[in-house]
Amino acid sequence: MDRILKLAKKSVDEAEVYYLRSKSIPIEFRDEKIEEIKIHEYTEVALRVIKDGKLGMSFGSPDEPDILVKSAVKSAETGSKVKFSFPEKSQIIDFENYDKEMETPPIEDIVRKILAKIKWIKKCNIKAPIMYGINIGIADITIANTKGLNVNYKRSAFKQYCMIVLPQSMMGPYVVDVNYRFREIEEKEFEELIQKFEIAKNSVTVPTKKMRVLFSPEALWTLEWRLTEAISGKNLIEHLSPIENKINEKIFDDKITIYDDPHARGYFWSRPFDDEGVPTRRLPIIDKGILKNFIFDLRTASEYGTESTGNGYKGRWSSEAISKPVSPYPCHLVWEQGSLSVKEQIKSIDEGLICEDLLGAHSGNIVAGQFSMNVGTGFYVKDGKIIGRAIDTMISGNIYDIFKNIHSISKERNYELKPWVLFNGIQVAGKG
Repeated sequence: MDRILKLAKKSVDEAEVYYLRSKSIPIEFRDEKIEEIKIHEYTEVALRVIKDGKLGMSFGSPDEPDILVKSAVKSAETGSKVKFSFPEKSQIIDFENYDKEMETPPIEDIVRKILAKIKWIKKCNIKAPIMYGINIGIADITIANTKGLNVNYKRSAFKQYCMIVLPQSMMGPYVVDVNYRFREIEEKEFEELIQKFEIAKNSVTVPTKKMRVLFSPEALWTLEWRLTEAISGKNLIEHLSPIENKINEKIFDDKITIYDDPHARGYFWSRPFDDEGVPTRRLPIIDKGILKNFIFDLRTASEYGTESTGNGYKGRWSSEAISKPVSPYPCHLVWEQGSLSVKEQIKSIDEGLICEDLLGAHSGNIVAGQFSMNVGTGFYVKDGKIIGRAIDTMISGNIYDIFKNIHSISKERNYELKPWVLFNGIQVAGKG
């Protein structure tokens, strides 16, 4: 990295090196057999330079510093004008989201435990295919620049999911967990999964009308995506955000409090600095329905006349997309929990849906908050009881309408610290 910076400094005003060493081990199971196991290891470098006020970028192997520098300098010749400088040295804190064992994980022991779980599910009279997948990964990231910054952090991840596939389908109810270290999914979660599968075998059609819809934590991201685009400094300076001039105004139901928390200890997403080396911080986004902050990277902050919030990332919720330009994204959106249990939320539904998985999240004008999605794995609820799996069903609306009409937020939160959210009235289109 020092060699790359020294070479770059001869030709440019400022330079920044982003070094990534990553390793991932995905393993796929089908029933009690391993279908696939791979090992991916990469060492990559991205170089950003500022020359005559223009930004240039290149990426590739750290073994080819001359090519990296020449490519970045060439890129800066036609690059866009920027007003920012790379950050100087700053204090960095460790957030305990790295388990050294994930560097050389005990694969045999992990596989044995997962196969035992699959066998246990099969013994519960489950005759459907069981898909189980894990991905063990580590990332070692260093950012250094010509202003004196040189920071490093490591993170590890153990991602796993288990799905019971419904007949004549590639989908089904599932359970998922992500953490910075290996941990077994609790047996009670598999018991709930089996119960959902038995209910899902009964397919039902749903009427077309507005009704209450309960979003699982895993489905909630489809709505969050609309919000994150609206609070992005990029869409703010382009005047695309519908909430551009609404700081400190109430835009949602007062039950909603959301903050970006890259400092949640022990969580895979936690990180001390963003992909530009700017220190991260806990940032309120929505406080009891009131909009509190937008998010910025160095570039959008300079154009908007403010400071970076430490949200400059190469990809949404990821730092492994080394070839991508930096843009403002949240790191780890956390919702404050509510007062009702999920069971109590379901009992309060006179007629409605439970959405656990949605398809077509990209549909609609995302920045404007619009959505129109197919229900993948979902359930129809009548008089507080789950009747069966909802088929041939769509939901549509706008977050700036439905986020003002919240019935409740659950006490329970998932591994991401996201709750179940029950909306009072969402347009549902079915064939019933």
